[in-house]
Amino acid sequence: MGCMENSLFLEWKYFSGAELPEELKFFENQTGEELLLPDGRKINGEKFDFPPLEEFDLNTVLPRKINVSERFVLTGSFTAEKEEKILLGFAYNWRWVLFFNGKMLLDARESGNSERPTMAKNHILELDVKKGKNRLLLVLYGSGAMEFACKLMGKREPLAFQYLPFVTFPDAEENAVSITFSGNAVSPAAVDYRIKGEVEWKRIYDDLGGQIRHDRKVHAVRLPDLLPGREYEYRAVLLDDKRIWEEIYSSIETFHTPVTEGEFSFVVTADLQNISTRRKFLEDLLGKKSPFKPDFFAFCGDLFWTSDFDLSVMEQFILPYREITNNQLPVVMVRGNHEIYGKDSNRYFEYFTPPYPGREGYYMFRWGNVCFIVLDFCDDAPRMPAPSTRQYHNFAPYLEAESRWLKNAVKQPVCQEARYRIVLAHGVPVGDSTSYMPENIRKVIDPFFAGKEPPVKIHLWLGGHTHRPMRSIPGENAFYCMLSPDEFVKKGVLPPDGMNYHFPVVVTGGPNSLFPENMQFTSIEVKVSEKGLLVKSHDRYQNEFDSFIILPDGSVGEIQRAEEYKKREY
Repeated sequence: MGCMENSLFLEWKYFSGAELPEELKFFENQTGEELLLPDGRKINGEKFDFPPLEEFDLNTVLPRKINVSERFVLTGSFTAEKEEKILLGFAYNWRWVLFFNGKMLLDARESGNSERPTMAKNHILELDVKKGKNRLLLVLYGSGAMEFACKLMGKREPLAFQYLPFVTFPDAEENAVSITFSGNAVSPAAVDYRIKGEVEWKRIYDDLGGQIRHDRKVHAVRLPDLLPGREYEYRAVLLDDKRIWEEIYSSIETFHTPVTEGEFSFVVTADLQNISTRRKFLEDLLGKKSPFKPDFFAFCGDLFWTSDFDLSVMEQFILPYREITNNQLPVVMVRGNHEIYGKDSNRYFEYFTPPYPGREGYYMFRWGNVCFIVLDFCDDAPRMPAPSTRQYHNFAPYLEAESRWLKNAVKQPVCQEARYRIVLAHGVPVGDSTSYMPENIRKVIDPFFAGKEPPVKIHLWLGGHTHRPMRSIPGENAFYCMLSPDEFVKKGVLPPDGMNYHFPVVVTGGPNSLFPENMQFTSIEVKVSEKGLLVKSHDRYQNEFDSFIILPDGSVGEIQRAEEYKKREY
């Protein structure tokens, strides 16, 4: 659609001649019908018809042919009934300067148009239209083919935050955290940060390949080289490139960086598919009255389906979490099988892609003297035809890549030199009577973690998925649980694989009518010290039902268990 097709532009004029002053300041405040010279004389313009095209050659419409490098002026005038903001798309294939209502907006005398081909979307600006007379003024310079484009693109919602920032992927090995947030439209973005108490901000842009990204709404900005165990202030910044990089700030918030040594604690839960009870559970677990004071929170997967990601993940989980924790608690996300369901499932990695090249849902990080190994085993069933949401499954190459990564990852100093190694995953290698996911788990982990003397000693595995709170007994086909296997395994059997894993696997509870109401949503608290890992499981109401300690050599010391949390053999 050309400008004349939009009723906003009523009249176009062309000005040229040696009398046009060289100084651009001359064109400021030129809002009348003609151009007023410093000596009071007026330069009259010639009207021309703007063609019904988005892009065209000015030589075909102007009264005379323009010489190469000759300077001339176009104006487009219109009358508006009210104040409003309207997007204008513009381009000219040579040098130019753009004014609107006497104010210079863009100066391309040095850079030139800087875009090819010449299209209206080359430069999109939001104009502050005033009630009454308005005028666009373009100072142009002649070229061979004077390709020109102009298009009114309508209104837009003002650029603003859709989702305010939260802290993810903390890592003491890299002394880094990620700040994730979203605007309501595609725009450049950045994060400003500083040690609390300092005056000067540092800024890191959301970039890719040496360019500030301008192709997405969701931004994940990594803040590297932080000091351990310190409190930082930060603010997210949206940069409106349609308003000459106007900056829009979030409020100033704080986070604490991971420690490299010393004691810390964290809390884990999973399987919060029940939306009606989720917020209350999170408030009791992590809110002001919580008995826990963790340094971070790990969610081991399974919210509702991601057929509407903004609703199911952001509105119904991240926003309540952010509010309940006062945005003070970094979140470590582990993908569950529910995050794979629905047409919006790919969007999970817009918000929760670890900042490491070539990977998605698996990564390592360090906090204190613990190496956390986050693993992703996808779904509990293979690909199925449409209309199943599993029609998009393609797990084999992903799991093979994860296995190759793990082979190298466990050789790294962050893993080898750690006092403790903890796996965070949605699925578990023992206690699951289904076959598909556990078989994939064993294929990935057995070369490294299985056997009495494995190549890599794992101290603890924390997971969910089965909706059955339990703790495996290392090296035995047995676990602690409220119910015996016969009561909850209606189909299939539990394979005798417990003997192959000499580390405890602790599982949180999820929706499961076979268990008492207080055991359907449970949590795990881990306190880390030089003496060991103190692991406590709590029911829905933060009542402890199991506690034990894991020593640095991997041996397990029992502390106390609820009477009904009994040893069950299978």
